[in-house]
Amino acid sequence: MEYLRLCFKAPTAHYRIPFTYKVRHSYPIPPYSTVIGLLCNILGEEGTIACFLGQPFGLYIVGRYQTLTREYTWLRNLEPKSHYKRFLSKDSRHSGQVAEHPGGQSPVVLDVLNEVETTVYLAHPDCDVLARLQENLFRPGRWINHLHLGRAEDWVVPEGVGCITLFPSSEVDPAWTVDRGYYFWLPHPEETWELGEWGDRQEYTELFGKIMGSPQLVCTLYRKVKVRNEKGKSWGIRNFNHVRAKLCRGQIPLVQFGSLPRVMVDPEFMLPVFPAHIAWR
Repeated sequence: MEYLRLCFKAPTAHYRIPFTYKVRHSYPIPPYSTVIGLLCNILGEEGTIACFLGQPFGLYIVGRYQTLTREYTWLRNLEPKSHYKRFLSKDSRHSGQVAEHPGGQSPVVLDVLNEVETTVYLAHPDCDVLARLQENLFRPGRWINHLHLGRAEDWVVPEGVGCITLFPSSEVDPAWTVDRGYYFWLPHPEETWELGEWGDRQEYTELFGKIMGSPQLVCTLYRKVKVRNEKGKSWGIRNFNHVRAKLCRGQIPLVQFGSLPRVMVDPEFMLPVFPAHIAWR
């Protein structure tokens, strides 16, 4: 099967796990929504982005990092109400005889990944979208903004792009099953892209149940919606769709009768590919 493969490297990255606050933990690889945003950035044009997001497509993300460090930083709040609540006066910014930032400040710990590698596999029914990604990846003038994954300060460097043919696992060396330190999203059997064309549903379901991993609801596409609180005040939020998946790292286990599961494999990188079905819901 034909897929577009894009490779990126970055010196640092932080993919925040939702609802982590004082200590902001990071996923080891970006969620689907983060990579979709990067691809839209590369496409650049609104019309092409609409074609990209307007049709269901398959997406697989795999990556690794060298080390994890923790940064200690301050978060600031510049709202007047926050300042008065913290200091009880609009003319003061001292608490405990120590001068603080106007509005107040909170100490926060962030997990930061170092020396990050990310590889993306994309299948899309519109060949023009894939061609535009190939054309634009190394042409910064066509991007919407600088390329980054996660935080705006975490710039990524494109390393390569190209269409590749994925082989059935039965036709390649079993070395693809070995743990080489890569993390990947393994979508639920009901969330896979065209599973019937590259694998057996029963085998894949058994693989999903056996493999070690952390079950997650991974963000994909979103729409902006208005919500109201109990006081009637409204504001806009991003209402995300999600894919059920496992965050995995490790050797691929055996399935029925001690055999390896039938999956797609990148013959050059020797990586199994498990694409998720991304579509509006």
